Amino acid sequence: DYTYATENIMALDALDLMENRESQISVLPVLSDKQIVGVVRIHDLLNVIGK
Repeated sequence: DYTYATENIMALDALDLMENRESQISVLPVLSDKQIVGVVRIHDLLNVIGK
């Protein structure tokens, strides 16, 4: 079971994917057409969201 985001994901949804798992992750790959196009770091999300 792989956790990843698509390029149109909202910041809160990405954070939810990273936190609400059996084991939290700090980096989330972003895929487009089954290719990695980037990563989202939890640190950056928390800065943007203001948590």
